[in-house]
Amino acid sequence: MGYTTPGAWTMWRDFAVTSGRNQNPTWGVLDVSATADTLQGSFARASGGTLTDTFTITRDQNPPPNQPPVAAFTPHCTDLACTFDSSASSDPDPDDSIASYAWTFGDNATSTASNPPHTYSTAGTYPVTLTVTDTHGATKTATGSVTVSAPTTTTYADDAFSRTVSNGWGTAPIGGAWTTSGSASLFAVANGFGTIQTAAGAGPAAYLNSVSARDTDLRLAFQLDKQPTGSGLYVSVFGRRATAGAYYAKVRVNSNGSVTVEVDRRANGGGEAQVASVFTGGRPPSERSNESGRADRSRSRS
Repeated sequence: MGYTTPGAWTMWRDFAVTSGRNQNPTWGVLDVSATADTLQGSFARASGGTLTDTFTITRDQNPPPNQPPVAAFTPHCTDLACTFDSSASSDPDPDDSIASYAWTFGDNATSTASNPPHTYSTAGTYPVTLTVTDTHGATKTATGSVTVSAPTTTTYADDAFSRTVSNGWGTAPIGGAWTTSGSASLFAVANGFGTIQTAAGAGPAAYLNSVSARDTDLRLAFQLDKQPTGSGLYVSVFGRRATAGAYYAKVRVNSNGSVTVEVDRRANGGGEAQVASVFTGGRPPSERSNESGRADRSRSRS
């Protein structure tokens, strides 16, 4: 049984106690009382042996101050892409832990993830900071830097059309000879342009068949010498041509001057399917296509 008083409580129960080899038990009451700062207990002998005991536990009135956490990180970068590992950060207090992370990457980008990825837009050396905060609000900041570089590139095809050719497009400075479909008289090179003459329903094309690569980035600029009529004019740019089929960007220049761009796939033997619609609006001055994976690489204008 027990009773309570404001700010304290007391409990007692009957106990039989033996100690060591003394087999003569001492009967009595264990009296326990507690306040916000102390816990007291005593064994009051009632009969039997002679054992008595008391104890007092007092709360430390001056606990050790909260220690700030430890901030540390390790960067791992490949080309322009980095990941940041904060697993070396910790808190020295046994009853505390890190509650939050705050990163700056030196290019106005930030993150609150514990192990964030970040990709830089340009090569260079960037300062990086990590600030960790524990559950009691203490903070610590670690600083460092990363140096990132643009990926090494190889030019597989490049042609500024700085030659004069009739009945074809000749040979690109990088990429080899152009192969054309349709009458050779529809193709020519002069004044920095490779030109193709088109007619309604016609689809002449030019390819660099000797180029084969993976994970590539293709860019070209084109223009028309007159506004198309009717259903407009299509310009297809093949980024991947392989035995199984092809992927390409198809630009439609409409008779009102508007432009749509989509990504299509053509299976071997035909069967065109739209993969994505990527642009609708005014007239684009250029086109860019990115492909990944093994493929024959070519460029076409029609």
